[in-house]
Amino acid sequence: MTLNVDLRQVIHALADALDLVGVDDVAHGKRVGVMAAECGRVEGLGAGEVAFLFELGMLHDIGVSSTRVHGHLVESFDWSGAQAHCQVGYERLRGFAPLAEMALPILYHHTRWDALQAISLPARSKRQVNLIYLVDRVDALAAPHYGDKALLLFTDEIRARIAEHAGTYFAPDLVEIFLEASRAEAFWLMLEPRSLEALRPDTPGRSELFTARAGELRQLGEIFARIVDAKSPFTAEHSVGVAGPPRCPRAQDHQRPQL
Repeated sequence: MTLNVDLRQVIHALADALDLVGVDDVAHGKRVGVMAAECGRVEGLGAGEVAFLFELGMLHDIGVSSTRVHGHLVESFDWSGAQAHCQVGYERLRGFAPLAEMALPILYHHTRWDALQAISLPARSKRQVNLIYLVDRVDALAAPHYGDKALLLFTDEIRARIAEHAGTYFAPDLVEIFLEASRAEAFWLMLEPRSLEALRPDTPGRSELFTARAGELRQLGEIFARIVDAKSPFTAEHSVGVAGPPRCPRAQDHQRPQL
C-alpha cells in the first residue's frame, strides 16, 4: 500500500502534537521556527533554506519527553540535561527518510558554538544548528512575558543577554543577524498567538508530495505515538502497543483461575 502525503502537512501535524508537551506554554516550536526563518530572510538566504529553518524550528524539540523536561529547557539558559532530548529527537527522525535531513541538526541543537567547531559537520549545517539554538534561547528568555503581554518591555534585555554570549554559545555573525532582525517591534509581534494561528499548513514552505509506502506510514505513526505517549508515564507505550501486531496468546493466558 502506498499513499501520497504532503510533507508540509505532516510537519504542521507533528508540531501541533508537540504543543501538547508544554501544557502552559504552547507553540514553542512555532515561535522558534518563525524567528529562525526571519533571521534567515534578514541574512538573505534563499526561499528553500528559509523554509527549512522554519520547519526545523517547528520540530527541533521532537525529542522532548514530558512537560517536566520542557519546563527545564525553558527555565534554564543552559540545562545540563538538555542533550538527552536531542538524542531522542535524532533517533526519531533519522530513520524516516522524508525528514531525515533534520536528524543531525536536532542532535546538535543544544551545542554551544565554541564546542560545535570540533564536530565534523558541514559549515552550513553548523550555522543552521546554531541559529536554532540561538532563537530557542530567545524564546526561553521571552517565555515569562508571554502571559502578561509585556514582552515588548523586555526585548532590549533579551537582546542584550544574547549579545553577551556571542563567540561562546552563538556564532558572532548570527548574533548580529538576530540583533538586526529583532530591532523592529514587528519581529516580536510575530510571536503573538494571533500571528501563530495563521501558521497553518498552507504557510509557504516545502509543498512536495512524497509517496509513503506501508513501512514509512508505520514509521510516521510510531513517531506520533511516541510523542503522545511521552506526555504521561501512565500512557507510555500504550499507543505503540495498540498499533503493534497482535500478540499471540499463550496457553496459560486461558487457564481458568483457581478459586
